Amino acid sequence: MSESELPKDAAKDTAEVLRRRADWLARTVGNEQARKLAFEVAIVRVGNEQFGLPTGALREIVAIPPIAPLPGLPAYLLGIAQIRGTILSVLDLAKYLNVDKCGEWSELVVIEDTQGALGVLVEQVIGFRTVYTDQLAESFSSLGGGGRPDQAMTTDVVAVLDLRSLLASDRLIVG
Repeated sequence: MSESELPKDAAKDTAEVLRRRADWLARTVGNEQARKLAFEVAIVRVGNEQFGLPTGALREIVAIPPIAPLPGLPAYLLGIAQIRGTILSVLDLAKYLNVDKCGEWSELVVIEDTQGALGVLVEQVIGFRTVYTDQLAESFSSLGGGGRPDQAMTTDVVAVLDLRSLLASDRLIVG
């Protein structure tokens, strides 16, 4: 049935619903532009948890290369790997953050800043996301405790990691 075939009241109601939807959609677009950016992150899965890795410290995501184990390292440091001519430590993020691993490692995320580079094993790279300040949990304390480098938590439970403090940790060997 076309709008011309509807009774006048039904056509008027339909037009009103469509007008309200258009107003709402226009407001949503306007609000997106006014929102304050908090982070651009890569969302990764480790165990049953999702973590946001700020893209400012993200160098690349690669297939897992051969890892050479070294004696005497803590359990969360698996050894070293070579990526594009750079030798870097490889971190088992699940063991480091005390998260139960669910599956196999699928990618190596290379993070880097002025302190050096580090390879971080993750089970899945879910994608990339813009996080706005209104998407952050208002009251936040590090869920893992014990020096876990959580910087923020989104309202949909993605822990944004503070990669600068991770790279600066005296528990790691970053080079």
